[in-house]
Formats: sequence, structure tokens, C-alpha cells
Amino acid sequence: MTLGDWLREWLTAEYGVEVGMTREELLTQSKVPGRTVETYESIIRVHMLPEIGDIPLQRLRTTHLRQYFDVVGRKLVANTCQVHYILLQSALEAAVNERLVEDNVARRMTGKPSKTRGEDSQEEATKHCWEPHEAQRFLAAAHNAGPQWAALFT
Repeated sequence: MTLGDWLREWLTAEYGVEVGMTREELLTQSKVPGRTVETYESIIRVHMLPEIGDIPLQRLRTTHLRQYFDVVGRKLVANTCQVHYILLQSALEAAVNERLVEDNVARRMTGKPSKTRGEDSQEEATKHCWEPHEAQRFLAAAHNAGPQWAALFT
């Protein structure tokens, strides 16, 4: 069994969908609400299957994962690479639980993708906050727009 075979099987077992489904099918047939399954399907189809999908699951090593993240890291931001890592780590943990592999190589990988500090910093967050007078103006406009808008934002 290749990593690609396992990722397809895992996506179906975990989320009830298959690689290649339309967006509408993914959102309506998924076992879980939200867009996580749409994101995971896209990552598997667009990135993982072409790059590392042919590697036999039993032969997968941390070096394969580091090479994969070197490639995708040139195209994607750090937060997106972290989602790729979370997906791989979850799928490989399920493979361990199914006794397909003895060990989750993603857990042993050095240089794991992580969010960049600047993207999550308090300073970055406060740049996008309203001043008190701006928030008051917004709430007044919502109140003037009608009871549904007022209820939504107050």
C-alpha cells in the first residue's frame, strides 16, 4: 500500500468522502461540518498525491516528509504548511492505530512546519482592531439597519 492509497482510504474512513469529489459533494457528504474536509481533500489531491503519493507506506521516512515540505514550503505560506503537517500526522497516526505501520514518522520529523510568529503576534492582531469610536459607529449603524442586524452584532 502506498501513502497515496492510505490517504485516500483514510479520508473516506475519517470523513466519508473521496478524493476528486466536487466541492458540493464534499460539503454535503462529509461526516463533519465545516470546510476542513474540503481543505484536506484539496491538499491530498493537489499536493500530496503528486509529490509523495507513490511512496510505499512501510518505506515512508522523515526524509521524504522533509523533502515534501521543502517543495511545498517554496509555494505556500507557513500556516498552510502547518495544515499539511497536521493532515499527514493525523493520517499516519490512524495508520499506526490500524497496525499498517509501527511508527508515525511525522511525529519524529525535525523542522516541523509551524505558524510564523509575525502572523499570530498580538501586534499583528491589534493592527486590525477598531478604535472604540469606530466600533460604536458600527454598532449604531447595525441598530439603525433593523432588529435582525442589531441582534446579530449586539
